[in-house]
Amino acid sequence: MGLVPNTELAQLLGCSTGIDGISVDAQQETSVAGVWAAGECTGVKGEDAGIAEGEIAGRSASGKVGEVSSGALHRARNAGRRFGRRLSTTFAPRAEVLALAEGDTILCRCEDVRRDAIDPAWTQRQAKLWTRIGMGACQGAVCGPACSALFGWDGNAVRPPLNNPALGAWGGVLPPKR
Repeated sequence: MGLVPNTELAQLLGCSTGIDGISVDAQQETSVAGVWAAGECTGVKGEDAGIAEGEIAGRSASGKVGEVSSGALHRARNAGRRFGRRLSTTFAPRAEVLALAEGDTILCRCEDVRRDAIDPAWTQRQAKLWTRIGMGACQGAVCGPACSALFGWDGNAVRPPLNNPALGAWGGVLPPKR
């Protein structure tokens, strides 16, 4: 449902997040001291603003605080943030669009769960236990925002590993390449 920033790593680190993404201060530092974030994970804003945020974060993290106050960087970032807010407002799922979900509408592609399999009175946990919604390969990254909009559920709890690890990451031996 709309554009959803990836905030999983920040959540595992204990950083505050909001509906737009990872919460940061003027220097792009998160609520966890020594952790900076920049780009789309802090909210949709476009490439130029993301690059400006990266420069601000990099300068701040390296201790070049005097260079962080660059007016051009802050103007680029702020223009992008305004653009992102307009996008979010313009493309937010409206009630009449959410009402279009009929019984045979697929909510979870990974587990092939349709709208009529979910009782709106259920909690997110009940729905997972009884239908496996959000338990497929994407771990709710696709169906989670839709279910949040439709049923008011909170987002999925984040837990490691964040992505599917490479086969050798668990200490197993990979066969030789031929």
